[in-house]
Amino acid sequence: MRPTIEITHPDGRTETVQLARDRTTVGRGSQADIRISDNRVSREHCALEVKGEKLYVVDLGGSNGTWIGSTKILANVREPFPFEAVVHVGPAQLRHVSTTPQFDPESDLESLAFAPAAPQPPQQGKPSARPFSPAAAAGPPGQSAATLEPLERRISMRAGERNSLQLAISNQSKIVDHYSLSVVGLPATWITLPRGGLELLPRQNGTLTIDIHPPRHSRTSAGVHPINIALLNQQGQVVAETTAELEILPFHEMILDVRPNPYQSRSGGTLVLTVENQGNAQTDYRIDVIEPSDSLEITVDPPTGSVAPQQSRQSNVLINPRKRNWVGNAKRLTMTITVNSSQQSATVSPVYTQLSTIPRWLPILLLLACCVIIPLFGFLAWPEVKPALFPTATAVPTGTPENTPTATQDIPATQTATRAIWLELDDDGDGLLNREELENDTLPNAKDTDGDDLSDFDELKKHGTDPTNQDTDGDTVSDGEEVNGGRCLSPNSPDTDLDGMRDDIDPDSCTGVTPTPSPVPDFALGGQIHSDENLDVLEEARMTWVKVQLRFGLGADASSTIQDAAKFKEKGYKVLLSVVGNKEELERGGGYKQAFANFLGEIAPVADGIEVWNEPNIQNEWPVGKINPADYTEMLRLSYDAVKSTNPRTLVISGAPAPTGVNNETVMSDDRYIQGMMAAGARNYMDCIGIHYNAGATPPSAESGHPSDSTGHYSYYYLPMVDLYYNAFNSEGSGSEIPLCFTEIGYLTPDGFDETLAQVGANNFLWAEGTSVRDQAEWLEEALLRACRSGKVKLFIVWNVDFEGYGQDPQAGYAILRPNERCPSCETLSRAVGALRNEGCMR
Repeated sequence: MRPTIEITHPDGRTETVQLARDRTTVGRGSQADIRISDNRVSREHCALEVKGEKLYVVDLGGSNGTWIGSTKILANVREPFPFEAVVHVGPAQLRHVSTTPQFDPESDLESLAFAPAAPQPPQQGKPSARPFSPAAAAGPPGQSAATLEPLERRISMRAGERNSLQLAISNQSKIVDHYSLSVVGLPATWITLPRGGLELLPRQNGTLTIDIHPPRHSRTSAGVHPINIALLNQQGQVVAETTAELEILPFHEMILDVRPNPYQSRSGGTLVLTVENQGNAQTDYRIDVIEPSDSLEITVDPPTGSVAPQQSRQSNVLINPRKRNWVGNAKRLTMTITVNSSQQSATVSPVYTQLSTIPRWLPILLLLACCVIIPLFGFLAWPEVKPALFPTATAVPTGTPENTPTATQDIPATQTATRAIWLELDDDGDGLLNREELENDTLPNAKDTDGDDLSDFDELKKHGTDPTNQDTDGDTVSDGEEVNGGRCLSPNSPDTDLDGMRDDIDPDSCTGVTPTPSPVPDFALGGQIHSDENLDVLEEARMTWVKVQLRFGLGADASSTIQDAAKFKEKGYKVLLSVVGNKEELERGGGYKQAFANFLGEIAPVADGIEVWNEPNIQNEWPVGKINPADYTEMLRLSYDAVKSTNPRTLVISGAPAPTGVNNETVMSDDRYIQGMMAAGARNYMDCIGIHYNAGATPPSAESGHPSDSTGHYSYYYLPMVDLYYNAFNSEGSGSEIPLCFTEIGYLTPDGFDETLAQVGANNFLWAEGTSVRDQAEWLEEALLRACRSGKVKLFIVWNVDFEGYGQDPQAGYAILRPNERCPSCETLSRAVGALRNEGCMR
């Protein structure tokens, strides 16, 4: 009986055709024996050939190809058409339904690719050593359709690197076969199997390559990992197997954390140092602690340790001041804790503040108590003024020779005499008569009218300062602190030593000209803008950089970004592009990091600076459970190479982490994150260290007093933030210094809005309820001055200029363009730029 074919047409219609000829053509042309009306079918698409009792299919070179099952067959090569198999011709299907006895697959290797595998019973008492199911093996026992051999039996590499394993394959069958690989022994995320597999003609040889890329992670254990590899035919049957070995070399990576940090006390205490091993091998370490001034006795318990991968150990760092700080300013001491292993060293720099034994408020309290008690005592002890002391209606003898009676005085004259006596008294005991207090607008009943820790007498008689103004010279340092602080400061001069540096930022005002830190070359001011209609605000603030943030997704077109950046450059601004990716696409992998880097390379020619990602230490921007500084550093490396290859002048800025002290699956504290970046080698792939500071509610000079601060956390204060980030990447011996780039710095204020932060549901920002627009303007000015003069900062991007939205995320509250369309910060920033240009700190 001739073979029979069941045809399912594109419109769903079916028909059955018995093949009367040895060759039957299929296509949409009029010459085809079986016509299929669809434009996706070629005029002569394929042919069905009957040879004896066997049925074959031949692709005739149609544009859309011919498929047996899910395998595309080679053109003009005869392929067996097995019983019940389905051949796809465009949208049509051909199924072999003939009841003709099929040839025995054991007698013809041409059927091997499509014949169902016969189950192989296991040998008694001898389990199979193969990791693949015996039932999946192709062909009967003792018969092999292909060979599989690795070109290398062992591959050695480091976690985080890429390598490849090549396998030589030979088709030993008599048919064209399609091969793919299966690997057992390595996690699926470590390898990438070749796409599309390999098609080989009979007796043809070829190679397939497995891409091996174990992640740089503590779970990637060091040592030798066996690899079992199977070669599968197009029906998914195992036709050959082989083995190889992957040797993962050890890497060492320690993350340090100190709590509490910063820490303050009067008589020392204990810090807890946590050493976390994020390497892939056991690490033995030793702890050394240095405090440069040798003002502390420091003991570490225990001083050595050993920690396994993914584990952590703690040591107590006991600190004891060598001398008491009895009275005066607190002493700020920075320690350097170094954890050394045979392969790596890691450092952390906690800050200890030794408070004075006698609190600064105690003398003030005692002074205030004296101001109340002494006048009260004087009032109670003052003798009653008797009428005999003053003239009465009765004549009294006078001292005149004539001894004539004097005139009597009336009641107003008596009151005048009483006031005259009071004017010559000193009610508050500060050394000034009440008359002098009134003449100088000071309070007769308070020794220190302006509360600057200097008495009114000392201000007027000794120092020549204004007793009604806490800061006579306007340098933000109170008169009392300048006189009593032990820093050689003059309360009458904002620059005591005349070295061009104001007393409030001069670290040494006693010895004449203070060496000023060299400013970072091309220090600049800019702002993140929402609408280009507000460029006049940037001009008013004398900003020269514009920051634009955009999000990259696979398939994104760089041309629109290039056009937008070009518009700003035409107006004379330098452009910072902050590029954030898609965390879902990042989580899926598949070359996303390289695609992201390639995009940065495309836009680099029009960018003066590029920030690589944004806040990668929180779940909002990075996949949950996969927040890893080493993983981000790999993206930074790819991005750096791509940017520099197209524009070496573009400033590459690392993505600034979100300032936080929280550590869990959804977030990693920024201090721990930047330590991890440093350990992973991130400083080699950046020109500038990205930093955000947007939780401030105190002046930049403050290191305490934040409304939400109960632990002294650094992220609330400007100076500790700068020191933490700068020191993390610029430790001694790390190489040339890398500056900071503030890609976001701003102060939130609800001023000018109809509702408070609480009323709009901004519950995470209630700490800013007390910040005014004036605070915002003055603090931005002070921060800008400090940034340039510190010699640690290269770029100062104000966040933000003109954002909208005042709700749970009150971005408009940060904007320097206020709801009334005025910009107080523009005036202060412009003033600061002028001062810095005069100093030579800015161009």
